[in-house]
Amino acid sequence: ERMRSFAQGRVNGFTGEHGGSQLDGYVFKSKSPSCALTSAPIQGRGGHGPGLFAERFTARWPTVPVVEERGVNRHFVRRLFATFRLRQLFRPLAWTTGDLVAFHTAHKLLLFSCDPGKTRKLGAFVAGSAKLDALRAVGGYSQGFADILAAEPTRGREIDTLQHCVGYFEPGSPERERAAALVQGLIGSSDSVEEARAELAAMIAAVEIDYLQGQHYFVIDDDERAALEVV
Repeated sequence: ERMRSFAQGRVNGFTGEHGGSQLDGYVFKSKSPSCALTSAPIQGRGGHGPGLFAERFTARWPTVPVVEERGVNRHFVRRLFATFRLRQLFRPLAWTTGDLVAFHTAHKLLLFSCDPGKTRKLGAFVAGSAKLDALRAVGGYSQGFADILAAEPTRGREIDTLQHCVGYFEPGSPERERAAALVQGLIGSSDSVEEARAELAAMIAAVEIDYLQGQHYFVIDDDERAALEVV
C-alpha cells in the first residue's frame, strides 16, 4: 500500500499549470516491476503487464507519449516535439479558435500519415470547437491528437501522404513530374521514405508551395533534428 501511495504521489507531481501535465513524454524501463509499460513480470500467475508506477502514470496522463526504452524511435521523437508544441499552444489562457485552427493545419500531414480517418474527424472537431468551452476544447483536441500520433505510420501511409503532397505542385510542370516520379519509385521498392521526404521537401522549397512549407511533416527545427539523428 505504501508503494502504491508513493507511485500515485510521484505521478501527481507531474501536474503543471492549469492542471495539465508538465511532461511531453516519458520513457519507461522495460521488465521493471514498477516502471515497465507491458513487460513487468506478474508474480503468482505468470505473464507480463504494466508496472505499478507505469500503470498509474498512463491512467493519470493518457495523452502523454510513453514508450519503453527499447521502443524509442524516430516516430516517438516526432510525437515528443508535437506534444511540446501543443502544450505551448494551450499554455496561455488567451489562445483562440484561430490559433487552434492554425496549429491543426500545420500538423495535418503529420497526423494524416498516422491515421487519415481520425485526422478528418479531428478536423471536424476543430471546426466546431468555437461552440465549446475552453476546457472541453483543450481536452477533446489533446486526446484526439494523442490518439492519432500513438499509431506509428506504416510505409503505405507515408507513401499516400507524399502522393497527396504531389497534388500541390502545378499541373503539367516539370517539378510535378519529378515529384511524382520520386514518390512512385517508393512503391514496390525498399527505397528510404525518410530520404524521399527530405528530397520532396527540397523540391517544395524550390517552388515555394506555402501550405506544404508550413507543415511539420516537413519542417523540423534544430532541436528535433538533433534528436532524430541519435535514434
